Amino acid sequence: MFALTLCTVALNAQYFTEDFEAGVPAGWEMTGNFSLTDAATISSAYFAPDAHTQFIGTNDDALGAGNDGDGRLTTGVIDLTMVTGDVVISMESFFINGDYDADETAKVYASTDMGVTWEEVADVPASQWGRVGVLFPYSGQEVMVAFEYDDGDGWNYGWCIDDISIDDAPGREAAWAYWNEESYFSGGFEGGKGTVGGVITNNGTEPITAVDLTYSDGTNSVTETLTGLNIGYNQSASIKASSEFTLAAGTTTFSVSIGNVNGMGDDEDISNDAGDDISITTITPNPDRGVLVEEATGTWCPWCTRGTVFVEGLTKRYPERFIGVAVHNGDPMTVAEYDDGIGGLIGGYPSSVVERGTDTDPSQLEAPFAIAVQQAPPAQLAVGAVNDGSGQLTVSVRATFLQDVPAGYKLAAILIENGVTGTGSGFNQANAYGGGGNGPMGGFELVGGTIAAADIVYNHVGRALIGGWNGDASSITTAMATGELAIYNFPAYTVGNEINLDNSYLIGVLLDASNKPVNAIEISYDEAIANGEITSTKNVFNHNAVSVFPNPFAETATINVSLESSAKVTVEVMNTVGQVVSRVDYGTLTGNQNLTLDGTNLNSGVYFVHVRIGDVLSTKRVTIAK
Repeated sequence: MFALTLCTVALNAQYFTEDFEAGVPAGWEMTGNFSLTDAATISSAYFAPDAHTQFIGTNDDALGAGNDGDGRLTTGVIDLTMVTGDVVISMESFFINGDYDADETAKVYASTDMGVTWEEVADVPASQWGRVGVLFPYSGQEVMVAFEYDDGDGWNYGWCIDDISIDDAPGREAAWAYWNEESYFSGGFEGGKGTVGGVITNNGTEPITAVDLTYSDGTNSVTETLTGLNIGYNQSASIKASSEFTLAAGTTTFSVSIGNVNGMGDDEDISNDAGDDISITTITPNPDRGVLVEEATGTWCPWCTRGTVFVEGLTKRYPERFIGVAVHNGDPMTVAEYDDGIGGLIGGYPSSVVERGTDTDPSQLEAPFAIAVQQAPPAQLAVGAVNDGSGQLTVSVRATFLQDVPAGYKLAAILIENGVTGTGSGFNQANAYGGGGNGPMGGFELVGGTIAAADIVYNHVGRALIGGWNGDASSITTAMATGELAIYNFPAYTVGNEINLDNSYLIGVLLDASNKPVNAIEISYDEAIANGEITSTKNVFNHNAVSVFPNPFAETATINVSLESSAKVTVEVMNTVGQVVSRVDYGTLTGNQNLTLDGTNLNSGVYFVHVRIGDVLSTKRVTIAK
């Protein structure tokens, strides 16, 4: 028996084909719940194949619990007596392999004695109208074929088949299947990193040991030979470039292809060697902005591997600004207070919330994040920490306000950990994408339906809410004016033995009066310890070193900056509703500098001038009177 796998065939001679457009052929037998059907007729809530003309199918989902959706389709005699070489039997298959209430199977059998005895040829993998095939060792014989669905005596999904064929088996033939997770995201930051890669499939009988990967960003093209591969017939494997790409400002379009399989030039079908192009358009974040994104997940949740892929990918594509937290439910990584908090915002798993707003599927996070990260925050944040050596961690957060805000704002801190592993069944991750039946998902389609604890690592795990879900009401007790500081040392948190601080990060959060996070910052535990306890003067720029005159002014004013040492200087002007109306990057300056503040195109009113010098900030309130 062989495992049937995803493939592309029909490159050479074809010995048998059936597409069911004329109905079920004479001499074939169809029993059980199998029927000649189409997508509109067979579809139900949880089993809904896309349109595929006429096909044979059974829908176990539509029958409901306690009903038998088994089915068997048996061909007449297929004459392969004149065939001498290797052949492949393949078909279009829609099979979720969801195992909802039992172990559902879809199998292919063959008989060379007119159906007296049968040999299992293939165990069909999950796919959504993908072509699947297997070597068919019956050349030179007359053979009958049977296709059998078994719902496992439980309530399950079903199986649909179409376009059955028997063809010559290709020899050396590789196909690009799909991009890696880089294709899931349309944006990023200038200077951000990514890796070209994807999944290739061996459609030939010759094992693939090496392949050339060629990719281009529209300006530069790179070809590298990937060796050390061992991809057997109809197996799929991930490949990727050895070095990362760097995003340029604007839109970059990447193309990718494979070739020179095993160092022997073109393979048998070059039409499937190139992948679709992907385009990435950069955005510019507000320099003081971080966006808190919380993902509701659990190891028991089979679809939550989707959340893992998107949170990891967005963290990489938008470094330091996408601040993701995996909030676990019903597994050993659960923090009850955090689980309860996010539970009030979501309708199921997986779910996620951007700054505790609308319940959003993790695959849809990029758009709301991109909007938020470009908005000016009410305050710039900093985080420090002190560990007394006995497991007592004191975290401090400072907010330097860039706008006037009313009373009711609060500070909070969150401890997260990367690289979390464990033993026991509670750390096994259920995986709905296992086997590929639900499409690609960042590599999870290449592994099984359950990922053993020893084979998975959990990142961004929420370990503690320091200050509570809604922040600490004692952290900011009054309204705050532009330029004022709020600094709060949270009560000491006892770090549990299960937490590895070397892999941990601290997140500082500012919440508004409605308990909505409006800014966040994430730094490593080591960085927080290096910052120590934040005070009113530590790392705060001397505001007297910046002055604006005249003030008020009508058209232009002068910003005088006194620099004790060389530093990068940026001037940003913000209106009273937090919109950035102008920004100038002066590069590296030194000494006493007079910079022009141009208000020609601004309306009369109050504005805040943020002068950023290195990593510190000075804010001045100015009035334009025309």
